[in-house]
Parts: sequence; structure tokens; C-alpha cells
Amino acid sequence: MSSKRSEDSLQGNSVQGTGRRTDQKSSPQSSRRSQPSQPSSDELLQLVPGPYVSKRPAVSPIDTELSSVVSIWQEKAHVGRTVFDTTHARVLDLFRIDILGGRAEGRYLQWHVNDLPQLWLLLSLQPPYSESVEAYRTIPNYPLYVEIRNGGPGGEFFSRLVKDKRRVRGLFIQMFGYPNEIPCENCERLFMESDTQKYAGMRPFFGCRSLLQFKGVCGNCFYHIKDSTCTFREAKYCLLIGNPDRDLPLEERLQERWCPARYSLEGDQLREIADSVVGSAD
Repeated sequence: MSSKRSEDSLQGNSVQGTGRRTDQKSSPQSSRRSQPSQPSSDELLQLVPGPYVSKRPAVSPIDTELSSVVSIWQEKAHVGRTVFDTTHARVLDLFRIDILGGRAEGRYLQWHVNDLPQLWLLLSLQPPYSESVEAYRTIPNYPLYVEIRNGGPGGEFFSRLVKDKRRVRGLFIQMFGYPNEIPCENCERLFMESDTQKYAGMRPFFGCRSLLQFKGVCGNCFYHIKDSTCTFREAKYCLLIGNPDRDLPLEERLQERWCPARYSLEGDQLREIADSVVGSAD
């Protein structure tokens, strides 16, 4: 792995950005866990993985008028009617999807979950993650930003979560993990390839987040079933893993205050759109 990257990439120009904030609370478990000390800037520069240059992808953001977004979702339909008629529809009942403006406009949606325990039950979240659900109930979720072209109710990301319980670990980590100092190699590669892969950015989730106690693997790598190749699985990169005790905690470039909702869809609306999307693909 290459060990050099410009210091600017660690000061806000990387894929997820590294601004600072003071209002993030630590987890109730953090005081009972042994966390690595905060690295210096020189240490970080020596640990940065990958030869990938951080820049915005060339693909243009999509029009975020509701009709335009639904049209894109129809083009990217991914579910079969049998799947949608059963578990997929029940899962959609637990979600709200926001089509966003601001920094996320044309690139990311925001998913909101209305009933987490029921979601984990429907998606068959497996141990040891399912055993940690109670411990993480009181920890505020980080915003869940999802690539817009394939994050709709009938799209690739919902479909694969419903069909393959291994990918559900990624959703759990993305909701309760902490932003890593820099994106892992897999996340940054996917982001940089998005202009040729017809995705609008990092996928499925914006932001490379990890929980130290779950091997340090990030949410996107778990979702893509690439946990064995995630940069942060290697002990030598432990100083770069998201740390709730860091002072001050890292802040990602997408935050709710910078990404207002233009449209909100939930329940019957999501199922109706998914049904039309699936119907268009039949």
C-alpha cells in the first residue's frame, strides 16, 4: 500500500471529509473499552492506505424533482415481484426516505428507520451484532446517507439487504459506527469509480464508519461482503478507526444541517413507488 497522500486530504478534502465538531456525545460503552490514543498528523500521513486521489466523481448529480428521481429508480429496478410482495414490502413500512437538497442534492438520499427492533427481526440480523442491539438502542444514530440512483424502495440496496442477511451487518455498523480518520481503500475505490459505474458516489452508504469491537470493518465493506479486505481489519491501521473518545470527534461532510429534505416518502408511498418500479421492469 502507498503510504503518502497530501496533508490536505486529511483536512477536509477526502471522500468523507474531516471537519471538527464539539456536540457529539460518546457512547455509554466507551468508558469501559480500551481505545487507542489519538494519532498525530505525521502518524496519520504515514498510515494512509491506497494510491487513490481524493476528488469528486465526474458523474453529474441527478435532477431531484420527485418525478425525475422516480424515473431513475424505474431504470434501476432491481427487485422481483415475489420478493417485493413479501418481506420487502414489510421492510419498506419501517422506513422513511428523504430526497435531499444542499450538499447531498442529486447524489444521496437519507434513510430513516421508524422501528429498529422490528427491522433487525425482519432482516435476520445475526450474532454477535444482534446481541448488541439493546446496548446501542440509546446511542443516537448517525445520519444514514445512501447513494441516490440505487437507494430507492425498489432498488439494488433494499433488495440485497432483504435477500442476503450477511449484508445487514453493514447497515448496523453504518448506523452505529464512528467516522474513520480516512476512508478505507475499498470505499475510496468505489467512490472514485462511481463515474464509470453509473453511481452517484460512495455506495451504498456515504461515509466510512466502523466499530472497533466488530473487527474495525466498515459498514460498506460488510454490505459488499468484502470484510476480509477492509483496510481497517489490519491491526497496523487501528489508529485510523473511528473512536468515540477522540477529542474532538470527526465530522463528515454530509450533516443534516447542510442537507435539508426536499421530499419525504414513507409507508404507502414507498410501497406504491416500489410497485410501480417493479411493474416497469416486468
